[in-house]
Amino acid sequence: MGLGIGTVGPINPSIFRTDEGGRPQVDTVWRVAKSSEEKGYHSVWYADHLMGWFPPHDFYDPIATLALVASRTEKIRIGTAVTDPIRRNPVMLSQSMLTLDHFSRGRCIFGLGTGEAMNYTPYGMEYSRQVAKFEEALKIIRLSWEAGRGRPVDFEGKFWKLKNAPFDLLPYGERPPPLWVAAHGPRMLKVVGELADGWFPMMMSPQEYAERAGVIREAAERAGRKASEITLALYAPLVIAESRRECLEMMENPVLKGYALTLPPSAYERRGLKHPLGEDFNPFAHFIFTELSDRVLEAVQHIPTDLAAESFIYGTPEEVVEALKLYREKGVEVVVLWNQTPFADPSKTGASYRLIDEVVRRCSRL
Repeated sequence: MGLGIGTVGPINPSIFRTDEGGRPQVDTVWRVAKSSEEKGYHSVWYADHLMGWFPPHDFYDPIATLALVASRTEKIRIGTAVTDPIRRNPVMLSQSMLTLDHFSRGRCIFGLGTGEAMNYTPYGMEYSRQVAKFEEALKIIRLSWEAGRGRPVDFEGKFWKLKNAPFDLLPYGERPPPLWVAAHGPRMLKVVGELADGWFPMMMSPQEYAERAGVIREAAERAGRKASEITLALYAPLVIAESRRECLEMMENPVLKGYALTLPPSAYERRGLKHPLGEDFNPFAHFIFTELSDRVLEAVQHIPTDLAAESFIYGTPEEVVEALKLYREKGVEVVVLWNQTPFADPSKTGASYRLIDEVVRRCSRL
């Protein structure tokens, strides 16, 4: 069947073309998804943010966006990359996800994670004990979907409590929509093995991927599950051009270089360096752009280009396919490519997507 390639759909209206009244052309959302469907992409994914890692910070709601995309497409899978069942109440999210399961006729995949402090703290929500909350929320979603009509849900947890709570909405098909979890640490990897349908981490090396996939397999087997039923996926930022040299030149751009700040301190320590934002820096818990903007602008000046390159898959289409082969050999079934090329050089936007189309065609044979 080959390696499935997904793409990240547009969700920031400020980067859309505008109509004669200066309003964003919202048709851009579904037209990209429809075009991706026609070109053979596996899936199209939408972020769930209030604040981004970097500006712009304007985002459409992904749940509403998926409903629009579901109504204008027929075959392509669509999903969230990723939402969290903590900021969004798990029962309400359960209802939203099953609604989209019906609207898409069973084509939705839901990427879930513990969220980032930047989408909590500035908005008056507490960011703490995220893994414990996430595990509890995932159990509630499963219980809601498995309840069936006429069987209210009861759940006694530390963070949520359900008592005699009806949830009669059924999945569209025989099975509920798959839940792919963005896990990186040991405890979250265990949750994937025990409760998730797929693993959906951010960029890491093929070797790291294989090691963490092993942790998931062991957790699944201990829970009495078949590890082979858990889809292995990867969410990978991409820089693509006609030559590797062009890609490396684009990584000198402060926006692209800034993604190296979201790498853990261990990535710096391997090079004998210290993380510019602190030795104990955790990107998920500590990176809030509006609080760090001055430090970020200063920090990117001191990041080596080859370190920044660790944040991306990059190169010509041939080189990108060769890089993806290494992940395929480690068991990866789907890679979602997040095209960063336009942020470094907007003039390369159209060309970069045409090059990605070539990657999709080649990966169908991997």
